[in-house]
Parts: sequence; structure tokens; C-alpha cells
Amino acid sequence: SCSNQDDLNPEGSEEKCKSNEEKSPYRIRVETKDGSIVYAKACVVTIPVGCLSQNHRLLFAGTTPLSQEKIEAFETLTMGRYKKVFLTFDSIFWPAEPAFLGMVLKQEIRDIQNQLGKCLFIDNLWAKDGYACMEAVLAGEQGRWATNRPDEEIRTVVLDFLERAMNFPQNHLQHRCLDCHITRWEEDVYSKGAYAAMSMGGLQRHTDAMVAPEWDGCLRFAGDVCSTEFEGSVSAAIFSGRHVARQLKLQLGRQAKRTNTFVVGVERQRHEDVFNGSYEDYDWRELPNHVKQAATQLGYNKKMWNRDLEPSSADLDWDQLSPEQQRSASIIGFSKETWDSE
Repeated sequence: SCSNQDDLNPEGSEEKCKSNEEKSPYRIRVETKDGSIVYAKACVVTIPVGCLSQNHRLLFAGTTPLSQEKIEAFETLTMGRYKKVFLTFDSIFWPAEPAFLGMVLKQEIRDIQNQLGKCLFIDNLWAKDGYACMEAVLAGEQGRWATNRPDEEIRTVVLDFLERAMNFPQNHLQHRCLDCHITRWEEDVYSKGAYAAMSMGGLQRHTDAMVAPEWDGCLRFAGDVCSTEFEGSVSAAIFSGRHVARQLKLQLGRQAKRTNTFVVGVERQRHEDVFNGSYEDYDWRELPNHVKQAATQLGYNKKMWNRDLEPSSADLDWDQLSPEQQRSASIIGFSKETWDSE
């Protein structure tokens, strides 16, 4: 459970509670299942939204209530189903080069009852290197059907679909399949699903509510549910974590002081942030407008910046940059030395 220290008053005295707050910088109290207690200045919650939606009242019991917007977000956002069925065969009998394959049943076969519908998506990332391995993706209704079913049943149904789609005799692939592994994120009590997703009725304001801090900024949330640009991905979780880390460092008073600097004869004022004056670790949406303009001058756009892709100007030495590009690089946080060293 996670508690706001301002609510904790062992002796029932407001004066005692106030005194504790003045003496201690710790606003957060976290109690674990084994009885351990951790005190902290701030807390970042990265628990999957599937777990939060079912357990938030227990996790934050007996303390300052979370905002109604946050509760609504917990109960509106959801976790998607995405089962990966990894199959290894005795040899490669399918096209090896395409990275993805779509298996579709013929119309006359579709009428025969099957649990996976009329099509099956295959990740084909290993055959080109000589590995007789494929990954069948069960999402949506397919993922719903497969949840809580035994591995052997899922394996049999997927192989049966492949046999029908590829015109093999019945049970032809059953003995050629050497190994099968199936992911179980939906059944995992610590995830309750494969990835964060918008459910019916989910809106941008629900994601915004997830990102919003609680308890005067001491309680924050991060994860793949907190980013709409790459929602449900590892990238979203990374960007969200970076953002929260920066915000907490600023809040806790570790940002560098505001200074006046001169760049190629032009006076400007900037914030020396916690990352040594560099905006490299910022997401595009977090950049001040003048930094976005500077990045654009160097050849960046939103997609390149967020994916850590470099423009052609990055291949140039500092002295090869135009005066405008040097000014732009300085605004982002580079100097001649740091530019040439990367």
C-alpha cells in the first residue's frame, strides 16, 4: 500500500503531524506485503493499468483519496490481449524472406467451425536466418479465446489452422512441430494483460489524468499507458519514465540555476536543466518552442527526435556547420567539444 505521510498521525495530534512534516522530508510511506515499510520524498507508480483498475482502492487505502479523474482513468483504460505462440518445426516449409505473413482460409474452409476465425497473422523474423521458427499472433477475439486455455489446446488449434490455410493433410504439422511456447501476460497477476490500451469510451483526458501528479506532486505515474504517441509499447514506457524522472528532479530542487549565456553574439536566457544543459533526453512535445525551432534547423522532425534518429548534419564536424546550425546546436545544449565528441 502507498500512503501520503501527511495523513499519518500515530498519536492523533495535529501538532505532532505538523512537527513530523517539518522535521522529515519524507511525504510517502510504502508498505509491502511482507510488512516492510519504505519512506520516500516521492513515489513513481509503474504498476500496469490492468492491476491498478482492479486494486487501486486497496493500494491507496487509508490515505488522501486520489482525484476522481485518476480513478476514472483507472477504470476506463485497460490492458489488451496479445498472445504469442512460438512454434519450432523440423524444417522451413513457408516463405522465409517476408518479415510478416498473413494466413487466410479459403471461403469453403471458413464455413468449417474453427476457433481462430478466417485469418491468422504470423511474425516471420527467424526463417531468413535458417531457423525453422514462426510466431503466431493471437489478438482481439483470438486472444480472448486463448486466455486461460491449456498450451496443448492452443497449439493444436493453431497448427490445424496452418494446415488448412496451406493445404496440408490433417495432422501433417502436428508431428513436425518440435516445440511450442505461449506467452501468458493475460493470466499474469502482475500485468493482467499484454499492453495498455484504450477501451470503449476511453478519451485523451483519461491518459492526461494518468499522467497528472497527485499529493502535491509527490505521487506520480509512469508506464506505457501514460503516452498516447506510442501507447502500449516499450518506447512509451521509456519516454514516460524519462519525463517523470525529469519532473521529479525539478520538483525536488535539483535543477540548475537560471543563467544568462551568449551564443555567437546573441544574448539569450535559458534553463540549465538536470541533464547538463542538454535537451537530448527530452521528448519532442516537452521541448520549448525555441528548442524545437533549433532542432528543425538542424534537420530534426518529431519522429526523428523521439526515435533518436540523426539528421545529416550530425555527420558534420562543428566547424563544418553553418553559423545558423551552430547557434541551433548551442540552443539544444551542444558545444564544439560535445558536438565533435559524439
